[in-house]
Amino acid sequence: MTNESLRFGLIGCGAMGRVHASNAQHVPGLELVAFADVVSELADSFLAQYGGEYSTSDAEKLLSDDSIDGVFIVTGPSHHARLVSAAAQAGKHIFVEKPLALDVKHAREIEKAVLDSGIKFQLGFCLRFGPIVRRAKELIGSPDISMCQCAGTIAEQACHNIDLLLNVFHDAELVSIQAIGGRFNPEPPTFRTPHTTYEIDSFTANLSFSDGSVSTYIQHGVGWNPVLKKYHMQFFKEDMCVYLADRFTKAYYCPGQAVEHVMS
Repeated sequence: MTNESLRFGLIGCGAMGRVHASNAQHVPGLELVAFADVVSELADSFLAQYGGEYSTSDAEKLLSDDSIDGVFIVTGPSHHARLVSAAAQAGKHIFVEKPLALDVKHAREIEKAVLDSGIKFQLGFCLRFGPIVRRAKELIGSPDISMCQCAGTIAEQACHNIDLLLNVFHDAELVSIQAIGGRFNPEPPTFRTPHTTYEIDSFTANLSFSDGSVSTYIQHGVGWNPVLKKYHMQFFKEDMCVYLADRFTKAYYCPGQAVEHVMS
């Protein structure tokens, strides 16, 4: 590794892999040199489109390549613990897509592997870095009450929103969660899943924090209010409200009864 460039490989050449491969082209000092996917044709297509040195169906080839400094791991979450642990043991710096894992056991395995190795690690919670989200945090500070409504799966969007509530907006420690829900409303086949239907986790949850602040979260995977869009958040403190609207592309600051369109 030199001070001028970092050589990365990408594991997982699906839709999100394409997002990261495309973005990598615009990062100064980052060179994407290798692609891996169990479907070798996908890895080959990424190499043809984005350039690099080789493609493979065996992720171990990337992890054992001493010329590679780090890896993007953009597979399904059921593979994260195995791949992150192997990459960390190989001394590769890691970016891994959310969600980190599907259970606490595997999340702890990843945590231990990363801490033991000393490599640099980043989880794909990109929304916390968004300028509109950061501006909303500046305006409200730590809210007394927050609420979020979201449609989508837990692994797709809900983990982003919960990350914002726990690690960006509410400064105090989470002390309790009360939730109720279930798996309702089978989702019909789509172009992504033409031969299957599946049920979506739907729930309401109340979160309590050590400073007395609270948050209400409503998650449903099939239908949503088109006026409010797929997800939004509101934050209340004293006589003010900050509203993150339209998939967090707009922010409204409401001191007292006034409304100010802050960003879009």
